Amino acid sequence: MGFYNKTVEKNYGFWYNSVMKKSVGKKHRAFLPVTAFVLVALVLPCLSGCFGSCFGLTLTSLEFKNDTLMLNIGDVYTVTPSAMVFYPALAADKSFTLSTDDATVVETDGRQIRAVGAGETNVTAIADSNPDVTAVLRVEVGYPEPTQLSLSVKGSRVQYAGHTEKVEFTAVADVEIAPHSEFVWTVDGERDEVNRSANYGFVPKDEVGVYKISVALGDIEAHTEVRVFTKEIETASVDTEGDLEQLDDYTPVKFTVEYTGTEGDPAPFTEWYINDELYMSDTETFLFTPPVAGVYKVSLLLNGKTVPIGEHDVAVVTARGSITPANVKVSFDNSYPDIFVTWSYPHTRNTGYRIKIEKISGGSVVSTNETVSSTNVSTKHVFDGASANIGSFVDLSADSYRISVRSLGDGGVYTESDYSASVTLEKLSSSAVSALSRKVLGGTMDHYITDDDEFNRLYAYYMSFRGANGKSISYEAYMAYNSGFKMSELVNSAFDYGASTGSYYNSYKLNGKGSFQSGAKRPVAGDTVQISVDCNSTLAPTKSGGSEYTQLNALAPHVAENSERTSSYVFPIERLSASAAVSTSEELYRAAEYGVRPVCASGSTAQRLYNYSRRLLIEIISDEMTDAEKVHAIYDWIMWNVMYDYEAIKSSDAAVSAAFKAYWLEGVLTDNNRYAVCDGMSKAMSFLCRMEGIPAYRVTGIAGDSVAGMSYFDACNFKETEWGGHAWNKVYVDGAWYVVDATWGDSLASVKGRVYEMAWHDWLLLSDKDISDTHEYDHTTNNPTTADTSYNIYDKTELEYVDTSGEPAVTDMYIDGVGSRMDEQIYELMEYLHYMRTVSTGSVSIGGSTQLQTYIGVEIKAEKMSTLLSKATDELRNPFRQKLQSLGYSYSVFSKDYEILGMSDKILVMLKR
Repeated sequence: MGFYNKTVEKNYGFWYNSVMKKSVGKKHRAFLPVTAFVLVALVLPCLSGCFGSCFGLTLTSLEFKNDTLMLNIGDVYTVTPSAMVFYPALAADKSFTLSTDDATVVETDGRQIRAVGAGETNVTAIADSNPDVTAVLRVEVGYPEPTQLSLSVKGSRVQYAGHTEKVEFTAVADVEIAPHSEFVWTVDGERDEVNRSANYGFVPKDEVGVYKISVALGDIEAHTEVRVFTKEIETASVDTEGDLEQLDDYTPVKFTVEYTGTEGDPAPFTEWYINDELYMSDTETFLFTPPVAGVYKVSLLLNGKTVPIGEHDVAVVTARGSITPANVKVSFDNSYPDIFVTWSYPHTRNTGYRIKIEKISGGSVVSTNETVSSTNVSTKHVFDGASANIGSFVDLSADSYRISVRSLGDGGVYTESDYSASVTLEKLSSSAVSALSRKVLGGTMDHYITDDDEFNRLYAYYMSFRGANGKSISYEAYMAYNSGFKMSELVNSAFDYGASTGSYYNSYKLNGKGSFQSGAKRPVAGDTVQISVDCNSTLAPTKSGGSEYTQLNALAPHVAENSERTSSYVFPIERLSASAAVSTSEELYRAAEYGVRPVCASGSTAQRLYNYSRRLLIEIISDEMTDAEKVHAIYDWIMWNVMYDYEAIKSSDAAVSAAFKAYWLEGVLTDNNRYAVCDGMSKAMSFLCRMEGIPAYRVTGIAGDSVAGMSYFDACNFKETEWGGHAWNKVYVDGAWYVVDATWGDSLASVKGRVYEMAWHDWLLLSDKDISDTHEYDHTTNNPTTADTSYNIYDKTELEYVDTSGEPAVTDMYIDGVGSRMDEQIYELMEYLHYMRTVSTGSVSIGGSTQLQTYIGVEIKAEKMSTLLSKATDELRNPFRQKLQSLGYSYSVFSKDYEILGMSDKILVMLKR
């Protein structure tokens, strides 16, 4: 029994910078290799009579003036030309770009070096004019010296004699510190000679008193106390002195707590809060002076309990006066001719604003308009809180302007303010106005490019929205910013970002000059770029492949059992205001990722897939589910129903492979021949999440067996030779981004000598750190950073069952106990497993299809997995065996009734149905 990874199958393709991309088989699942070449225009530039610029000396070598650079983690160092020696000194082009040998030590961006981890590595400067001209800088990165230490506390610092409990302290430095830094802990001045870690556990004596806890790291210290009382404080009140209502010149308000304690007890902890944020502690008298106009709620916790101030839990200090709006910004990209002014202010409720619009000519103000006001009947409609649309009051195609904002107050706390600092809007060129007016994707995107991300998004749009039989795309865009990338690098990045399935040939122009002449140039504001792509692949796949295995449907899918949704249910995606017409599956998924409502052409592939998705989500999702539970259900449906398409990955020709539905939504969202590879599964995951209003992206890169423990150079070589192209997802739940890889989750399992596909949850809602040894992202901008740690889906998934006494019960898949508590949790899971076997009919219906179940299983993750796994392999002390035997199941190491499979840090216990 066990799990294994299928031999890697490689499909090679080339893109225009000649970097190989590979498609790999299960467990490493591939996205279709994308192929592209730059069409180089072999045209020589015309020569004129300019010696200096046309015939400048060529750079032949360069050196760093200092061969070693010392940094601390978090430092950013910019390599300026003054830090270099150039030969010859009069070389025409002295520009260079940096690259790093180890991105875990330092990252490079243009000429910047950013220290991210302790260690040593080389940074290479590469001449822009000749990549063979290089210089090497040794960079050593250490840990910065901390300047501040604080203590986090788990447990109560307020305790009572006779009932004291353990309190856990953790020392936290203001910077990242060396892994084995030694901390010095003292209790009431007595030093702990054993513990040198950042964590310290303390149980106070059952005696009234104050216990002082201190920790030191070098010369910096942090202190706190645990106080033991005889009993709780029975009465307490707060006396107030000063004006709670103030105007302009604000004066202190004095708060004093009075309480009745037990003689001999220590002074209680006092914590004074302003608007629910801790402001001052350990003082019985508190002076508060309002810093600016506003409403301030003052509250007090005495030994952790709220003390009323007057007749209420809080005292309200009202400071009347004016506050000038700040952070005024003006934007019109993707909205022109609407032009939006935004600003920051303490609040927007009942506050009026006035905007001053000054027309500028020759650097001087030629006219001023102060009529645009939220109190003016004819202009108030342009205001929305702390923003306003001034598009109808300015004409950027004709003039320049200066914009400022003032608050008119709210008639209560806030009074009229001065005008803010102004923002200048420069007159736009005709090319810029034309680009702003050329809108696509339901008006949400134009051809006026303000950053690299927008350049990528427009490129990806055209690659997706070219029609089922589109053989080429061509478009022009206006650059409204200075890019840090060369033109060739910029197109490379856009190609990576789009990760379009199929085979393509790219060419481009910068201000009319072809790829050969413009590839090494960095676009700047005012430039115009022209992009052309020949598309050798269709967006209408026709082929269905096949799988080499069958599904082992042992785990019950975590989907809605009784969804109350009806066929008229309105999905979140259907409530979006912006819309775009779609007809192909690629247009459908891309429109959803871009946050617009897809409007499917009648009778189109997009309409069929969309209607299928509606029926599917109505069945497997309920509105009572959390976003995490919805993602879990979609993940389970894909793993339960979709088989990996081994036929699709056999071809080395990207254009031929693209004809397989496996690379598209068509391979997943269907009732027949559900065969897909990672491309199709990740697109489906993204699209179904977006329908539910859950932000999600398909991300791409390379993936393979873990490189943990390898040196940087060995890891690079291993990735180059053994890893392959892959696609997976990022999803947003509970306020953070997480990784989802449904393709890798559906692994291969060997049970009784037969190999199955089987769903696991070890690739559901992970962090970037969790996958850093097995996945590497392409350099794309639709790849948001995840939470620091994984979302424990095992702990948060409820398993409902009826126990052997006939009582309803609930457990989960996570074992956080040890010893007898671990055994109890195992017993609960085995009762769940027994219940599922007894109620099973041999088939499960999920999302409109019925799957047979040969085995019934339960997946388990444990806090102490090594202990759990050792028990699982010990026949005599095995709690799984003991519980199942008590339920009447026979057990031996060769039994066909009971099977334990181990994979990663999870195990699966199965019973034959």
